[in-house]
Amino acid sequence: MAFVLEGRALKEHTLNRLGYGPSVWHWNRYDELGFQSYVDEQLAGTLAAISPTAAATEPKFRRAVLARRQLEVVLLDFWFNHFNVDAGGGIAERTVDQHQGAIQSHLFGRFSDMLLATARSPAMLDYLDNRINYEEEVVNGRVYGLNENYARELMELHTLGVDGGYSEADIIEVARVLTGWSVSSDAYSFKRSRHDGGQKVVMGATFPAGREEEEGVELLNMLAAHPSTASFLSRKLCRRFVSEDPPPAAVDAAAATFTSSGGNLGDTVRR
Repeated sequence: MAFVLEGRALKEHTLNRLGYGPSVWHWNRYDELGFQSYVDEQLAGTLAAISPTAAATEPKFRRAVLARRQLEVVLLDFWFNHFNVDAGGGIAERTVDQHQGAIQSHLFGRFSDMLLATARSPAMLDYLDNRINYEEEVVNGRVYGLNENYARELMELHTLGVDGGYSEADIIEVARVLTGWSVSSDAYSFKRSRHDGGQKVVMGATFPAGREEEEGVELLNMLAAHPSTASFLSRKLCRRFVSEDPPPAAVDAAAATFTSSGGNLGDTVRR
């Protein structure tokens, strides 16, 4: 970006893409620091923070206008949209602030950690029905079994993308791996008795029989590190920070940084 735009055009692009428009403070701060130091400061976390409580309860427009960490606000909204939940009622409504806090704590960290945090989010487990994703059993006269909702969204929207190289059979196997990842008292709970302990094969990777929650963690790490995930996420980030139709070279550069950094989101955004 710095090599394509210069002067005022670069300044306006930076303030509009890394934040919600050029407030007086940010306009003057950019003049004081220059492009690279302004970006570095936004990534460093040295300005006044957005508290988790404020992030969850203050209206979005107040955060957008008042936050010194504009990039943090933008990324919080970006990743909350990526890991979207419907807080219209039930567990999701009661725990949406917890879900948002889980995202916020990993904004500049590893994507795999954010992915795991959202996979264990009660709001996500409720919204995409993984809290009732069980090896088949009858509970209070109701039959529960495999539920593929979260597995499908995990691969299509959260990691690999719709053309990420997986099959319908892989979705079923992912759902089997994640059986028993559930909710108790509005908190994440692994229900061992409802987990499918058989062997699974996901995209050619074998998960041996007899394993429990740890195979789900391994699966999430595998998906986070997949080349299709690097490409899918980098394209979305470039669409937010560069242009609606980003140059392939920009996407490739971001994906290369994502991969070489072990999925570090701060490094990827900086690139």
